[in-house]
Amino acid sequence: MDMLEWQADVYVNTLNIIHYMHDKYCYERAEMALHDRDVKRYFATGVAGLSIVADSLSAIKYAQVKAIRDEDGIIVDFETTGEFPKYGNDDDRVDLIAQDVVHKFMTAIRRHHTYRDGVPTTSILTITSNVTYGKATGNTPDGRKKGQPFAPGANPMHGRDTHGAVASLSSVSKLPFKDAQDGISNTFTIIPNALGKEAKVFSGDIELDLNN
Repeated sequence: MDMLEWQADVYVNTLNIIHYMHDKYCYERAEMALHDRDVKRYFATGVAGLSIVADSLSAIKYAQVKAIRDEDGIIVDFETTGEFPKYGNDDDRVDLIAQDVVHKFMTAIRRHHTYRDGVPTTSILTITSNVTYGKATGNTPDGRKKGQPFAPGANPMHGRDTHGAVASLSSVSKLPFKDAQDGISNTFTIIPNALGKEAKVFSGDIELDLNN
């Protein structure tokens, strides 16, 4: 069993237990009493650190990555030599890796029995948990250091989207929504001056957006 299959197995079994205990102790009894009889159940999962995984696999594929082990043989660091494409720059070499990871993750999840036959879904969505997960994760092949926060949601890792806003958003847009129907979040900020100072320039931006 590879790591992705193992993780999917542990994830689904853990959530099955959680949902069973919710039913056993009737936490949501009052809410369900008002629900339609035809209840469609969803089995929500989530992905964090997608850009870290994509960039790390890109480094392994396109650069040279050497694993550094401690005296017990456990990998504690990586030595990466050479350049590699980074997620967030509209580069299919790495963007399609991110796309493939999401699809393969959900394929693995769907192979497992879910509690009360809930429909498996996932989200690429973190609000602040990307900071917590980063604190608990060691060094990664992409150059991220132990304890450093993950990028939020489907965002590129901080400072790695070097080809502008459109390229960054294009990378995110390639992620398969059919495999992430609970949502794909992208935190995006822009300064007011970037929209133009004149009213007709601003209205032109709006018109362009509506036409597209």
